[in-house]
Parts: sequence; C-alpha cells; structure tokens
Amino acid sequence: MKLFISLLFFLILAGVFLWQSYRLLKRSLPGLRDAQASRSWPSVPGTVTIVSSRAEWVNVRRKNLSYFRPWVQSTYTVNGQALVCERFAFNDHLISTGTKKDAEDRIKSYQVGQTVQVYYDPTEPQKSVLEPGNISPSMSSLVGAVIFFGLALLQFVLAFLAIK
Repeated sequence: MKLFISLLFFLILAGVFLWQSYRLLKRSLPGLRDAQASRSWPSVPGTVTIVSSRAEWVNVRRKNLSYFRPWVQSTYTVNGQALVCERFAFNDHLISTGTKKDAEDRIKSYQVGQTVQVYYDPTEPQKSVLEPGNISPSMSSLVGAVIFFGLALLQFVLAFLAIK
C-alpha cells in the first residue's frame, strides 16, 4: 500500500509539472516563432502614438497586488491601409515589473511622435512589431517550461525508484 501511495504521489506531481510545462510552452512558442519570422519582414515608417505603462492588478489571498506592463503603440500604413502596431516585441504582454518606473525604463527609447520602423508580416500586414527578432519576452516562459519539464522527469525517476 505504501508503494502504491508513493508511486501515485510521484506520478501526480509529474502530471502537474508536465501540464505546467505544456502551458508555458504554449505561451512562449508562438512569440518565439513570430520573432524569428519578423527578422525577414519588410518595414515601413511609423509614428509612435502611445508610450506608457499599464497598471494591472491581481487578487492573491484577498490582497490586491499590482504590477506594470510596458506599452508602446504606433501607427503605420501598408498599401494605403492605416494600421496600428500594439507591440514593441512579440509576447511583450508577458513582461511585468513591480514598479511603474521599471516598466517605463524598458521602453524609454520610444517617444510619442517619434518616427520608427514598423516590421509587418507581408501576408498579414496587421501583424507587426517594432523590434524584429526580439525573443527576450518569451524567454522567461520558455525557461519555466524547461524547469517544469525537468521536474516532471525527476518525478518519473523517483516513481521508478519507488518501484524498486
């Protein structure tokens, strides 16, 4: 009975870690893929319209915790169609900081009214970015996925050792 409980415990933990690894990979891989593809996208001049940090809150154990996300918006035109770029890097929505200043420091190189190059997907011109090839916002999720996958493997090994 003890062996069964130990085995079940390790396998449940392995399942939880695998699920978390999957969720983090699902979150980071599209941004990594788009960042890589954006290196070869054409660009057009655009104008920065918003540089700000967005305050967001999450309720944890009845406490409201706040964090800040950097936000850059720009306008650009492709084939006579006016479009809006909502990101400076793919997965930039994953960037969160504890203070407004830290979020604003991340985007201090952008100023409202500044002319920037906007890189867009030639097949979907509304898909655009200011920093092509920037994978840094996706890296924390990817590293987390690898860590959880490693923990899942460890649980499988511990389950195997419990059988012996």
